[in-house]
Amino acid sequence: MQEILSKTDAKDYLYMARSSDFCSVKFGGYFEYLFLPKTTSDFCSLIADFERKNIVYKVLGNMTNIIPGDDVMRGVFVSTKFIKNLSIDGSRITAGAGVSMAELCKCALDNSLGGIEKLVGIPGSVGGAVVNNAGAFGQEISQTLESILVLSGGKMRSISAREAEFGYRKSVFQKNKQIILSATFMLHKANKDDILSSMMESACKRKNSQPSAPSAGSVFKAYNGISAGKLIDECRLKGTTCGGAQISTKHANFIVNNGGATSKDYKTLVELAHQSVLDKFGINLLREVEYIGETHEGFGRLSHT
Repeated sequence: MQEILSKTDAKDYLYMARSSDFCSVKFGGYFEYLFLPKTTSDFCSLIADFERKNIVYKVLGNMTNIIPGDDVMRGVFVSTKFIKNLSIDGSRITAGAGVSMAELCKCALDNSLGGIEKLVGIPGSVGGAVVNNAGAFGQEISQTLESILVLSGGKMRSISAREAEFGYRKSVFQKNKQIILSATFMLHKANKDDILSSMMESACKRKNSQPSAPSAGSVFKAYNGISAGKLIDECRLKGTTCGGAQISTKHANFIVNNGGATSKDYKTLVELAHQSVLDKFGINLLREVEYIGETHEGFGRLSHT
């Protein structure tokens, strides 16, 4: 590790970085080593160093669906949040993995490009959204995705959206070690006022239906088209608290940090909601949020944030 650190500009990594400064849930312990490369080139060089030295690492984005551990999360974490390159080519937008969905949607609006209006309020980055095929109000990111630039086996290569094997909140990137560097979207020319109106409508729906307190977004995936929030609500769990965490009174599929919440508080409520739905309906809800810091399992793939 010291050899790697000696090659790295000190400003590009943090030692014992507070997870509450980076994760949207605003709680947790410390990332032992958190690397924050500023360019695609720096990122790829860093990963190549880790691979050569057999250093286990975990790639993260903006950490908006991450549940960090309460203690020191040992090991090496690398964030793509500063890989912010954006380019326009006709109706195509290519966005770096660290570009936020808000920035992507603003770029589309500024260039009168339609097709992703319903995604405007999705938190997190392009890389993470592609990994999990994020969506909102019936639209998924894969519907306008043309190609993805990935780092695989130490080499950059472009793959088509079809090769990503997208499904509901899933992609091939959840199973392999390809790291997303950027994504190219094929949009269409549209009236800027119409795009803005559609984005505002989506943003308003999100604001009216989802809590504003710190959270990691939807806790569980929908089940066969049935909202996980509806199932949890029917178990009468809205407003249930554990320490500083609460099953939101506004949307039961959100667990919020009302102040002073811990990872243990959050996970206790996740287990309560999961077991209650299983007992009442016989439905085994699958988590959408990702737990990190417990083991090195899953290291080497890009998480959603």
